[in-house]
Amino acid sequence: MRYFGSIVFVYCLWLLLIYQHTPSSYGKALILPPDRMLEEADVIFTGSIIRVENVPHRKNEAGPYLVKLIHVKVDRIVKGDLESDIAILKQTEGGLTVHQSYPDSKEEKLLILQRKLPDNTLSGVADSNNIGIIRVDRVTEVLNHSNDAYVSVFDQYYQAHKENAKKPPQTIDSSSTPISYSLVAIAGALILSRGIVKLRRGDFSRLMKWRA
Repeated sequence: MRYFGSIVFVYCLWLLLIYQHTPSSYGKALILPPDRMLEEADVIFTGSIIRVENVPHRKNEAGPYLVKLIHVKVDRIVKGDLESDIAILKQTEGGLTVHQSYPDSKEEKLLILQRKLPDNTLSGVADSNNIGIIRVDRVTEVLNHSNDAYVSVFDQYYQAHKENAKKPPQTIDSSSTPISYSLVAIAGALILSRGIVKLRRGDFSRLMKWRA
């Protein structure tokens, strides 16, 4: 009997050690209280989704794996700094952890909490509760969580800081650059050609006067 009890004890201890050293992708979701979410966020901003880019899934890739890139047009920066008015968020799937969801509608105004990684890309502060939805200038919902405490704390923070929120740097549309260069080149060519025509006419007039 003692032998059986010892086996059960060792087995339970082994399970506990495995749980403590298992990464979040295999079952330990990182969930933080709302105050900690706001405190640990490197950047908090408002904006709307403008494009969703699907990422092909690699075969036999261990979860969680990247499935979508969410392109957000940034309206105001409430905390921290961004290098552009376009922010790219990541949506993952797979594994046994919780995954942040995003609204289907592009018309929703969002309050977004993110960490800034060393390569300057963005990542969620926690596995969920990184996205609040703003309606009638108030945070009325936090995705992935039905707890009213998140909504209340996020809205209080937004109301206290929205007046001092700043505009993000404007992104230069590189797609329009070749067109601009082309227009400048065409205009320059027209001006040059008109100058050459005038010059030739002037030379011809002087030549006729000289002959006369």
